[in-house]
Amino acid sequence: MLAFSFSVTNTGAVAADTIITYTSTNSTYVDIVCPLPSTHYNISPDTPSCEPGILAPKKTAQSAIILGVGPAIGAMTVKVCVGPSTAPPGCKTLTVGVVG
Repeated sequence: MLAFSFSVTNTGAVAADTIITYTSTNSTYVDIVCPLPSTHYNISPDTPSCEPGILAPKKTAQSAIILGVGPAIGAMTVKVCVGPSTAPPGCKTLTVGVVG
């Protein structure tokens, strides 16, 4: 298994609703860690999304996805998108090589 951890910071001047959505390739879904920014208690994610709620200006939310390595040898990718848009600049993709 591999865990990918992400931090999301509201760099704007007003509070914003935060939705973190994950997609992955060559892997199997295990779990999403989705703590509330205010209490840090883990909430039940709406897989494949984590919805920590309203994020105040200059505040940070964190989330992680735990994936099992798929049977394919090559590359495993995980893409995370923040906000209602799934297009850049709200997305980041990470790639990890998988060897047998």
